[in-house]
Amino acid sequence: AFCEQVGFTHVGTVKDGKLTIEERGLQERDWERYDISSTPLTGASESGEAVTELTPEEKAEQDRKRKLAFNAPKRIQKIEELIEKSEAKIVEYDDEMMTVGNDVEKLMALTDKKTKEEENVVSLMEEWEELEDVIAEMASL
Repeated sequence: AFCEQVGFTHVGTVKDGKLTIEERGLQERDWERYDISSTPLTGASESGEAVTELTPEEKAEQDRKRKLAFNAPKRIQKIEELIEKSEAKIVEYDDEMMTVGNDVEKLMALTDKKTKEEENVVSLMEEWEELEDVIAEMASL
């Protein structure tokens, strides 16, 4: 009851010697995670180091990663669809290139289109990999 009356604006969590500060109010699940009755109230972590707050830049980066991790499953699904479409276009361009024969102008245009689609696939794969890394990093916090 006291905590609700105070109206906290930030919640700090210590896990594996790292402090995570979130700008939000308390939630019921905050109390379910930890047994706070057995934790001594000191200004140091379990290893004896002083606990420091995150810089605004670190906090902004953490918020960005948290949002990325939250939206990652939907984005990964979309990326998979986009990759499939790009790969289908690449196959179409290959087929067209075979039917065009010796028309150099058309071959060059199709090659350019194919190259752009291949670059698009590489870019999407890199984004997918970054999202997987962020998910793994946020899961370890």
